[in-house]
Amino acid sequence: MRDALDAQLKVSAAGLGVDAGARNASELYYFGYRNGLHSGAEHIGLHMTGISPLQNVAFAQLGHSLGPDGRFYGECGEGILSLTALLSPPAAVFDYDTPRHSWTLNDAVNRQRDLGGPLSGPETSPYAHFGDPERIPQGPSQLALAMARAAGFPDEYSSAAALRYSQENLELIAGPLVDIYREVIANARWRLSRAQGDLFAAELPLARSMMLGLFRAVS
Repeated sequence: MRDALDAQLKVSAAGLGVDAGARNASELYYFGYRNGLHSGAEHIGLHMTGISPLQNVAFAQLGHSLGPDGRFYGECGEGILSLTALLSPPAAVFDYDTPRHSWTLNDAVNRQRDLGGPLSGPETSPYAHFGDPERIPQGPSQLALAMARAAGFPDEYSSAAALRYSQENLELIAGPLVDIYREVIANARWRLSRAQGDLFAAELPLARSMMLGLFRAVS
């Protein structure tokens, strides 16, 4: 079983453009597949789209490159700073509350050089997009509404209805998973109480327990 899993992971890593023999291959593999799974937890539940142009393996590799002090750049939260320095060193210079996050202009210029910058004009062409933003309707799409109806999502927008629906979703799962989701719902109830009933402020636990309803739509 281990050999079969190892072989499949290597095929998957290659599909992501990751060298399976690299020291950070497991992290990059996790990053590549986590994006799709992670979007299913929060973004599908709370946003119109979970797509981000910065969610790609090449950007993850930048975060896993080693800095001058031997730590991963991503460990210091410097991935965004590195990307900014590649585009414009002065834009990467800020005074952060944590001193190790703050770069001097010399730091930014050196990082740009290390990354092979500066970028030339053709390399910084506008990001391609399709369609007209004015044609995007306000509110959820018809597909999202159809999925919500099939999953039996409550029509009432209230914390009481959301918690009641989450509790009903427990019948869709079995085994130890039920106990885990009871804890998720308990955490959602606590967050709602702390946020005075604000559904959006309840964050992920409530979204995750409600998304269980999608199993109702396909059962």
